[in-house]
Amino acid sequence: MKNRIVSREYFELGVRLDSPLSVSNGENSMTDSDVMINRDCQVFVPGTSLAGAFRNYLEQKKNQKGIMGFSDGEDGRMSSVFISDLYFDSVPVVSVRDGVKLTDEKLAADASKYDMEIVETGASGRFRIEVVRREKDDFDDISETIRQLVKGMNSGDIRFGKKKNRGFGRLTVVAIKSAAFSSVDCEKWIAFCQNPEYPVDYSEWLNESEGNDKFIKIRIPLKLQGGISIRTYATQKGAPDYSHIECNNMPVVPGSSWNGAIRSDAIKILKELGCTNPEKKVDVWFGADAKKNKDMKQSAIVFSESVIEDSVAMTTTRNRINRFSGGTVDGALYTDRAFYGGKTVLEILINNRCEYREALLGLVCLIIKDIQNGYVSIGGLSSIGRGLFAVGDQPEEYFGIAKNETVWLEQLYALICA
Repeated sequence: MKNRIVSREYFELGVRLDSPLSVSNGENSMTDSDVMINRDCQVFVPGTSLAGAFRNYLEQKKNQKGIMGFSDGEDGRMSSVFISDLYFDSVPVVSVRDGVKLTDEKLAADASKYDMEIVETGASGRFRIEVVRREKDDFDDISETIRQLVKGMNSGDIRFGKKKNRGFGRLTVVAIKSAAFSSVDCEKWIAFCQNPEYPVDYSEWLNESEGNDKFIKIRIPLKLQGGISIRTYATQKGAPDYSHIECNNMPVVPGSSWNGAIRSDAIKILKELGCTNPEKKVDVWFGADAKKNKDMKQSAIVFSESVIEDSVAMTTTRNRINRFSGGTVDGALYTDRAFYGGKTVLEILINNRCEYREALLGLVCLIIKDIQNGYVSIGGLSSIGRGLFAVGDQPEEYFGIAKNETVWLEQLYALICA
């Protein structure tokens, strides 16, 4: 029996990139991970990447009935939703991020250096969602589902591309319009396909970012004490040999740097509390490489990239030191560009459904105190006081849960003693 189309509904979403984006095309001609480009060398985000993130957010598995389609042998159904590629309104800034994997002792592991292309923060673009409704479809009002997706993107719960849990891939919806056509609107629909115009404006959805129950959000304002140096390496003649990492000409602390330092501090805290296998417990919350533990799930904690404001750049020339003898290396000078002073905000998202949630919150409270007291260093040259923070001008904020440090610490101690 035929299952005729009864309506088509279109949503156009204008978006702004609020953190770096890394969507790889699988090539490594420029870096270890190049951004996605089409045959005209235009950077874009494929609709498959958007659809995968949306399906995961809506918690619709591939064999579960829903608007995203499902597979169930001969009884499966194609998706009722078409998601276009995301193209940018103007040529976005693409830069290279250097990275290095560190051991718990903050030493570079073997073969740990890598680089990747990213689209820098601030780029704007748009994509389209088309919903085809058929006679036998039984899903609810599609507008409410799109509303959920807008809310998820604006709250930071939906992210795209690589390193989502380390601050990348955050899009904010800045405009959303819609057009709908029934089976009797063929001429209007043809005219729309030739010249799309969206008469319905859903601007009221754009401010509905709070109140989501998937993540607890913690914001910790911080002051930079002294300087910070998270190195990126010179690619131009005459530039400093090493410069602190920037995005849109602003110094930043990448989510991966927060993660590495905080993960290391979490292990130290658990050891001091008498935990017999702290690495295993930390892996449950922070995730682990599949080679390390094939049963691990992805990280339950997300670190956003932090922009450092009101900071001053300073370039210095230093001597290289022979680590064996402790003396200077003849003729081995290098220049280092670091940033000094300023303020920033560390934003942490914690999965509300993660295992031992209250114990993790207790551990995070202890880590925050360590950061605010200058016991956790971020980046390199920590031996000369780089990368230390203090309490910011504003109090820390908790969204999605009321702060109850006493109960959380009790749960952490109970978990350790179990």
